[in-house]
Amino acid sequence: MFRVKWNEKTLAMLAVPKGSRTPKDLAGDANLTFVWGLLMDPDFIKKLLGHRVAFAPATLKGCARSAEGKGFSLRKKPGGIVNGVVLVGLSREDVFRLNEFEEAPTVMARRRTDVYVGDEKVKAFIYLKRK
Repeated sequence: MFRVKWNEKTLAMLAVPKGSRTPKDLAGDANLTFVWGLLMDPDFIKKLLGHRVAFAPATLKGCARSAEGKGFSLRKKPGGIVNGVVLVGLSREDVFRLNEFEEAPTVMARRRTDVYVGDEKVKAFIYLKRK
């Protein structure tokens, strides 16, 4: 199902679906996306996107989870920390499906920010609740 690769640059593990390739440098992944909660579940992602996706543990600083009706969303919060994963190697179609799931841009905004994968700070997209 997945093989685990050690990324020496980030000092982090990367779970890679068998038969797929991932960039050696996560910073070069134009669609790198930080997710948390249900979107961290590889089986849910497979159902949503139609295939498995590589991922690595990641940390988002400056945000916190916020209760929103029946669920949660991310809000900016100085000093806040959210643990999740980055989805690696997403296609345009994958991003389209994630945007549909997150109801972007009407409910959620897809924004690029810094996240940490192991010791490396990289740019990744996140979904924030629109005001």
